[in-house]
Amino acid sequence: MNELRTALTAYSYLPAETLHLLHLFLVHLRTMKNRYKEGRLKEYFNKFHDHNELITEIDSKIDENNEIKNDASPVLNKIRMRKKTLHNQIRTILKGILEAQTHLFTEANIVERNGRYV
Repeated sequence: MNELRTALTAYSYLPAETLHLLHLFLVHLRTMKNRYKEGRLKEYFNKFHDHNELITEIDSKIDENNEIKNDASPVLNKIRMRKKTLHNQIRTILKGILEAQTHLFTEANIVERNGRYV
């Protein structure tokens, strides 16, 4: 819990990995609460809130690979769409150069390694 508190004061956001761990904890807590509805541990687990809204919100923003979903916010979606458009424009330009200057290149393939075109 101290790590979560430190992250909240140090940043204006929580990393996706932290949100994922929080999600796992809350889901596990909800499962334990449901499992022990009856019996001696009932009073202990009933003290905890379900946090279903928070679980749903995290599910809607973080995917199964701990990545932030494109539709997590309209601004993020716009940025990622623009990035994809620019990437496609770069590939189109490079393809045009390769086709126009075939005598300068040994291959007509566009390959990207570590974010660079080779």
